[in-house]
Amino acid sequence: MQAQILIYITTFIFYTSALLIHDGLIAGVTNKQGSDSATNIKRFKIRNAQAVEDHQTGLIWQRCSWGLKGNDCAMGDASRVPWQEALLIASTRSTEGCETWRLPSLVELNSLVEPQSGDVQIDQHYFPNTQATWYWTATTFDLTNSWIKVVSFADGSQFDSLATNSGVLRLVCGEHHRVG
Repeated sequence: MQAQILIYITTFIFYTSALLIHDGLIAGVTNKQGSDSATNIKRFKIRNAQAVEDHQTGLIWQRCSWGLKGNDCAMGDASRVPWQEALLIASTRSTEGCETWRLPSLVELNSLVEPQSGDVQIDQHYFPNTQATWYWTATTFDLTNSWIKVVSFADGSQFDSLATNSGVLRLVCGEHHRVG
């Protein structure tokens, strides 16, 4: 019963977010104007090699894609895992002064997309070595959690993926927030 309620709540949040995005009620979901480094300096603060504070949302982001580490996120390999495993990884992580790491919502992860001239559509100063591929979100597309919303940092797009596919993840810490 609780699982079914959670599914309905997740679906409601997804559809509500989609309507807000469509109606333009959430600012900063995509930045089609390109990166504004002065804005990002005010928005983000590197806490340490593993975490970035987002002053716009109050969230703390994992600086490196899961599986990478180091100041430039060049050590290790970006892990690709199925969605259920990504949820498990998030639920068991407890570092950088945060006890509640999780997968970001579609709106939260999409707020990091910034059109760049390079191969990856994210500010590499704050999120170095981000993979030019898609990343998992916590936002489901259907009631059975078979289809999951993902964000591609290769081109800034968002689409649905089967939960059994393997994707990259970047975790976030903090309360779910509307971006804007």
